Amino acid sequence: MTNSKTALSPFAPVELQPLRRANGDHSSRLAVVLNPNADATEVGVVSPEYKLVKNSEVVQVAKDLLGGTGMPVEEHQTLWNGKKFRQRYLLTQTTGEVKVGDVVACTLDAINSYDGSTTFGLEFNAVRLVCSNGMMLSFMLGGFRFKHWGSQNFDRELRVAARQLDRVGNRLHKVLPMLVDLTHKRMRRADIQKFFRETNLPITTQAKVFNGIEDDTAWGVYNAATDVLTKQERFSAENLNRRVSQYFLSPN
Repeated sequence: MTNSKTALSPFAPVELQPLRRANGDHSSRLAVVLNPNADATEVGVVSPEYKLVKNSEVVQVAKDLLGGTGMPVEEHQTLWNGKKFRQRYLLTQTTGEVKVGDVVACTLDAINSYDGSTTFGLEFNAVRLVCSNGMMLSFMLGGFRFKHWGSQNFDRELRVAARQLDRVGNRLHKVLPMLVDLTHKRMRRADIQKFFRETNLPITTQAKVFNGIEDDTAWGVYNAATDVLTKQERFSAENLNRRVSQYFLSPN
C-alpha cells in the first residue's frame, strides 16, 4: 500500500543546492531539491550539517540487513509525503498471539526525511494481522538512528542495528503479556471518554474510533483507534498512533 497523495516519487533524483539571500549573498543553509534537472521541487531547507541520504539508499540498507538475517519478510507499506519517507517490512514469522486467531507481527520500518525532521534510521513496530492496523510500538520494541552514513563507522552501526533486529522477537514476547492484559480490561463509556480526552484525539477521529469498537475491552478500543489512524496514511496520524499506544501500554 502506497500513499499517493503527492505526485513526487520518493525515489526521484535528489540533491543539495546552495541558497541565496534576498540580496544575492550566499546563505549558510541548503535546499533539498527533487528532480533537479526537471521541475526542481524544493522539499526542504537544511543546515550544512545535514547528511543527505537518498530514500533508495535507505531501502537498500534495510533490504541488506533483512537479507543478512535470513528472516522471511514482506514489503508492507510505503508512506511518503514529499518530505518524509517510511518503508515498512512485515517480519512474517516474528509473531505473537494475543488471543485465539488474533496475531500481531513485528515490522521493520526504514525511515528518512528530506527536510531534517527525522534522521535516517530504523524503527520496530507491529501490525495486527487480522485487519492490518499498525501499532506504533518502537518505544517498546526499539529502533536505531544512523549517525555516520558514508563514514567508516557506518559498518559498526550496521552491526548494532543487525543485533537489534535479531532481538526484536524477544522484545515482542515481553510486550505480548501487556497486550493480552488489554483483552481482559473492560472499558465503560466514561473510560473511553477519558481516553479520548487524555490522548487529545481530534473530534472527527474520536467519532470514527467509537463507531469502530468491536468489544468493550481496552484491546477493542485500542484496535479501533489504531485501525482508524492507520487508514489515514499520514505521519501525523502515526504520531497519534504512538500516543495511543503509550496510553494503553506505558507503565503508569
